[in-house]
Amino acid sequence: MATLASAPALAPAAEQVLSDLKRKNPHESEFLQAVTEVLETLTPLLTQKPHLAAVLPALVVPERIITFRVPWLDDAGATRINTGYRVQFNSAIGPYKGGLRLHPSVNLSILKFLGFEQILKNSLTTLPLGGGKGGADFDPKGKSDAEVMRFCQSFMTALQPPPPTSPPATSASAAARSATSSASTSASRASGAAPSPARVSSTAGL
Repeated sequence: MATLASAPALAPAAEQVLSDLKRKNPHESEFLQAVTEVLETLTPLLTQKPHLAAVLPALVVPERIITFRVPWLDDAGATRINTGYRVQFNSAIGPYKGGLRLHPSVNLSILKFLGFEQILKNSLTTLPLGGGKGGADFDPKGKSDAEVMRFCQSFMTALQPPPPTSPPATSASAAARSATSSASTSASRASGAAPSPARVSSTAGL
């Protein structure tokens, strides 16, 4: 009677990375499965060259995730609302490349899974391209061409908003020096200037 082969044991560093990822993203089954399969594939390499495991924590965490509301008008003039996403996963070798998925089942776990795999797919082309993925829980099926157009226009407008108008402020759990550094960098980016060294307030830690 045939038996299923057990999954290979992960390298210790990979096991730690996966454990941390599961703790922080317990409900993202699609993403966790993709990362697990890649780490299993890398086990022989990490066993021979354990120093390469140093890149794993950065490899499995997206550089940036954008979640936004997408309002659009249907043909009856009613406002509909969908949720849009853009996962900018990794730009180590080039700009984020990855398409948009429009389907009612779209969620953050699926897009992180697709964005993560896009890193590897793009790197294998030998072109200087990073990995990313985007989409929304919008169903094009049954929609008119005009409705799809209005949704896509709203999606792209929401994805690329004007300059930031939400400067960070100090919270009860943030030390003054971290809040000052964040505010300084935010203001510099908005003005196009290089960020200046932040000045530490004498009230740090209060």
